[in-house]
Amino acid sequence: MNVSRCDLLRWQFDFTWSLFDYHLERLQPADFLWEPAALCWTVRPDATGTWVPDWAETELDPVPVPTIGWLSWHIGW
Repeated sequence: MNVSRCDLLRWQFDFTWSLFDYHLERLQPADFLWEPAALCWTVRPDATGTWVPDWAETELDPVPVPTIGWLSWHIGW
C-alpha cells in the first residue's frame, strides 16, 4: 500500500476528530475538570475569564496527567 504522508496525516486527524466528536457529547461539564492525580494539567480561567491551558516550554519530570479539559483543548488547538 502506497499512501502519501499527507493522506496518512489527514486520516489520523480525521480518526482522532471522529473519536473526539463521538465522546464529547457524552461528557458532563464536571468531567472536563476532574483531576485524576495530584499533578495534573488542566484549563483554568485567567484574570479576564478566558480559559487557558497549563503549559510548559520544556518537558516536566514527572509529566503531569492531562485532564479531559486539557486534552479537549489540545485536540482543538
